[in-house]
Amino acid sequence: MNEIRENLLYVSKSAREPITCFYKRSQDKPEDYHMHLNNMCEIYVFVAGDADYIVENRCFPIEPYDVIILNPYEPHMPLLKNDRLYERYVFLLPLDTFSFMEKDPMEILIHENRKGNNRISLPREKKTLLKKYLQYFRAEWTRGDAVASTYAYSAIFGMLALLNEHILSGEGDPIPTTAPDMPSVIADVLRYVEDNLALPFTVEAIAETFHISVPYLSRLFKVTVRIGLKKYILLRRIGYAKKLLADGKSVTDACFGSGFNDCSYFIKVFKSYTGTTPYKCR
Repeated sequence: MNEIRENLLYVSKSAREPITCFYKRSQDKPEDYHMHLNNMCEIYVFVAGDADYIVENRCFPIEPYDVIILNPYEPHMPLLKNDRLYERYVFLLPLDTFSFMEKDPMEILIHENRKGNNRISLPREKKTLLKKYLQYFRAEWTRGDAVASTYAYSAIFGMLALLNEHILSGEGDPIPTTAPDMPSVIADVLRYVEDNLALPFTVEAIAETFHISVPYLSRLFKVTVRIGLKKYILLRRIGYAKKLLADGKSVTDACFGSGFNDCSYFIKVFKSYTGTTPYKCR
């Protein structure tokens, strides 16, 4: 199947960075995807395929036109179950995108995300409306004439209004935070890492805690999460350090507060994962 890739940038004069809109429909392999971080808010809309979605220590089963809301610094990845068609939309929005508005339409989504509710599963009639907004967005985006960007932007606002309305209505059942086919020990390990980020634990310590061997734990984690456990721990620590820096903590406090015990090593790892130093990030 031919890959279809489209990208679009919208720039708000009040924002430091542009909005990035991304659509992709492709035949991908599960191993093509890895855990990663963004420095923006992300609205991910799953359209087609067979996948779950991992966010930090939570794994969400997803269905067509389910929405994943991601705050900056949250490690995340799609967990494809096979190499069938995979289709999705991604909207990357800087935190100050809508700073020109009295009521920021991202505020409710960010608040819901902080409660651990990354997935929004709309009822059927609202999914139909979301699909229409996305189709309208793509049509105008593809058209690309003088007024198309305004129409496309209006579709983004329509999507945000729909998601805000759904959250404020309190509709829907509680969302499961672990996909049913994830091994329970891996779910426990993800939770352990999340609960102990400020402590300098090792893979060996985790294996001992759960009474399993290091090779078995490492192999099962890599097969399930598609990333090595040691690398996942580093990625999660860096994400947490970025949050501490954004909250105004010093580089030293962010270092030790995210479980590192050597500032030089922390700075080296931080730069390798983010492309910048913690000083500049702060």
